[in-house]
Amino acid sequence: MLTNEIIRRRSQMVGKPAPFVINATDNPKYMGLFYNAGWCASPDGMTAKECAAVTQQQMDNILKFGGRVGAAKEPMPDLSHFKKITSLPYEAFAYTLNTGIAYCPPNLRSTKERAFRRTRCSRYYFPASFNSIGTGISIDTTGIWIFNSMVPPSGLSSNIYNMTAVYCPDNALAAYQDAAGDYANKVKPISKLTNV
Repeated sequence: MLTNEIIRRRSQMVGKPAPFVINATDNPKYMGLFYNAGWCASPDGMTAKECAAVTQQQMDNILKFGGRVGAAKEPMPDLSHFKKITSLPYEAFAYTLNTGIAYCPPNLRSTKERAFRRTRCSRYYFPASFNSIGTGISIDTTGIWIFNSMVPPSGLSSNIYNMTAVYCPDNALAAYQDAAGDYANKVKPISKLTNV
């Protein structure tokens, strides 16, 4: 379990003061989120029930502190249990070089600018509720992007040139290809996705 002092020291190691120090009196388990990699699986992490209770404000604070300061090249935290989260803040995971698979919150509607910039995931899964991509979300990323919304999210056309490939619902293929413009060849139907 990380103490506030350890968190402060880690933030100083990267040359920046911690913009937000997670308060152990709120929930002691919040302190270990970004340093345990598996948010809902590790002994010091959170249960699925606890994840589901996290509010958008709490998540914004956690990501504001942890997203840029968290240890690099660790597996991307699994956000699939965070049902109250509807938006990922500015540069939430940017520059962390997080690897693995990015499972977004099941009710996510939007991301702010550069939320996943310079991450190293093999896949990014977005729910059917997702409708707005922040600019620069895919700059210097790896992997494929899977969208489950029937309507292409706004911002797709300005981000797709950095995406390796985009998968969408089969019935929405034409709409996604139209939204992709000159990069329509990057859009593929989800039915063609292997190892879902």
